[in-house]
Amino acid sequence: MPRSAESAATLRAIRWFTITHGITMGGFVILMAIFLGAVHGTQSGKADTLLEHPLQVAVVGLTVAMLMILLLLGRHARRRLSAELERDRLFTLSPDPLCVLGRDGALIRGNPAFEQFFAPERGAANIIERAHPDDQQQVAQAIASVARPGQVATSFEARFMPATDRGSGGDAWRWLEWSVRRDPQSQTMLYAIARDTTSRRRAEAALAAETAFRQAMEDSLLTGMRAFDLTGRITYVNRAFCDMVGQTQSELVGAVPPFSYWPAGDDALQMAQLDRLLKGATPRNGFEVKLQRRNGSVIDAKMYVSPLIDRDGRHTGWMTSVTDITEPLRIRAALAAAHERFTTVLEELDAAVSVVAQPQPDASPEVSLNDVGELLFANRMYRQLFGITPTGHQVLLRSVKDSGGAETFHTAMGRWFELRARDIRWVDGRLVQMLVATDITARREADEQLHRQELKLQHNSRLVTMGEMASSLAHELNQPLTAISNYCMGLSARIRGMTAKGHSADPELLLDALRKTSAQAERAGEVIRRIRNFVKRSEPERRICSAKDIAAEAVGLVQIEAARQRVRIQTEIGRELPPLHADPILLQQVLINLLKNSIEAMRDLAPGNQRVVTLRVSEVGTAIEFSVSDRGPGIREDLQGRLFEPFFTTKTEGMGIGLNICRSIVESHQGQLWAERPDEGGSRFRFTVPVAEPVRLTQAA
Repeated sequence: MPRSAESAATLRAIRWFTITHGITMGGFVILMAIFLGAVHGTQSGKADTLLEHPLQVAVVGLTVAMLMILLLLGRHARRRLSAELERDRLFTLSPDPLCVLGRDGALIRGNPAFEQFFAPERGAANIIERAHPDDQQQVAQAIASVARPGQVATSFEARFMPATDRGSGGDAWRWLEWSVRRDPQSQTMLYAIARDTTSRRRAEAALAAETAFRQAMEDSLLTGMRAFDLTGRITYVNRAFCDMVGQTQSELVGAVPPFSYWPAGDDALQMAQLDRLLKGATPRNGFEVKLQRRNGSVIDAKMYVSPLIDRDGRHTGWMTSVTDITEPLRIRAALAAAHERFTTVLEELDAAVSVVAQPQPDASPEVSLNDVGELLFANRMYRQLFGITPTGHQVLLRSVKDSGGAETFHTAMGRWFELRARDIRWVDGRLVQMLVATDITARREADEQLHRQELKLQHNSRLVTMGEMASSLAHELNQPLTAISNYCMGLSARIRGMTAKGHSADPELLLDALRKTSAQAERAGEVIRRIRNFVKRSEPERRICSAKDIAAEAVGLVQIEAARQRVRIQTEIGRELPPLHADPILLQQVLINLLKNSIEAMRDLAPGNQRVVTLRVSEVGTAIEFSVSDRGPGIREDLQGRLFEPFFTTKTEGMGIGLNICRSIVESHQGQLWAERPDEGGSRFRFTVPVAEPVRLTQAA
């Protein structure tokens, strides 16, 4: 039977007991009064008043008092039972689990909410055993503390598994906040009420996580955050702002102006800025301020201000964001200085520098040069030469494309320019074209002058060579001239003798003498032709020529000097050598110089030694190689690297320009000239000349 039904039945039993007991006691008192009155009347034989019979009065009074006590007792019992009934009603209807526990935590009684949550088995349930394994010790200690003398109540919070969620996993545990009180009348009973705080705990955990997340966000910000109230008092600062000024949050929050981070001596300006801030008169795009750190250093910062509005829409203050721009300002200043230096360098360059936007891909070829591309940059030299239009840029590029080289001649200006162009990305990401045009007019003129001087030097070198060979050449010419004179004199004497004898001249004899005279004349003419060709021309003339013929001509010119020095020239010329595209006279000059040096190197050799100069001409890859070697003393190792330096010579009467000119001639033919020290002794000079290309051969044909 429920507790409320038991209380109602008890109330009805007490009510009927009081009524029946009162009636019985009343009847008994009346009967006693009648009996006592009868007895007393019988004894006295007369009727007396009640005051004359105190015993009867006492009985009646006691009876009345007993009746009143019974009435009060019944009223108290009814009130108490009503209170218990109301308590049982609240106990039954309470949505929170209520229970009566033993001192060991055993369940004695629980309300419907408790039974619905725990579904305990009567006489077998223990609240400690229903707790989470990690919380059972805590629950046991809390219950044991209430059971000890001196402590009446306690509270604790632990996890319990609802009956409906048992076996569903770890997420089904619910947090219950318990209030346990010991029954003062019964030391063995504990009254407990539980309140489900799972939602609150989850909300608190979510709030803590959100708070921690927001705090982490604030702490990770590089931008300093600071809040003012309407009077200018600081109400909030984040860690970045504290780090920025080198102070703690406790030092800053609650501070009023003037603030400790204002630079010394700058209070008036800072106060004016603060007044504008509090009035909302600061620019929306921010403004720059200065802040002083604790160590005395001053930093530059950019500050943005926004109103601080609460949830009710009231304006409660101002929120400022502060960004340290000291390093960006330093970088900006450094970049500006670097840009100024770079611009100054570009402005002072002797070259014209220009940057022009690339023309559109669909631009028509007929579009004027002034309409193609935009001049994005031009230095002082470009502005002086071409003005502030892209015309000069486009004209130079067009001339380079037409000529196919990196150097071009500007006809209108009469100047030579060396051009270097490349595509770059402009500051806005566009593809642009940069052109560097260097005025090389003076250099070209100097190169041409140098070229003319080299030609004169080569010509003079040939004249010097012929001058050195003059005596040998005179001897070579004297022989055929003497032979011609002797042939002519002998022929004249024979004709005169035969005429004196009256005989006619023999034609065969005359023709034979004339043939010999003609051969000697041709010999002398060949020598003169070779000398004349060697020393006459000063301008290079490249044509298709034969390496064999070049070698033969050179040997023919030095053969006389070799014979005079008693040196034999040995030639080894390969068969079917490919033709050369070269100036044969210049290559002859190189060979003559090398052969002549080899002949002079063996001048001081003993007569018994072999005086042989070897000239080899062979095909090596795509070039013809000429090699001149001798049996002389050779080249000293410490002098080998200086042989081709200008004005360096090992001869007592040399000028030191012969080998340098030879190297220049060979290199002008895209060849190479070098010296070697053969293992067998002496010296060897070798140079290569590329063979003629097929296109040149076709053109020559």
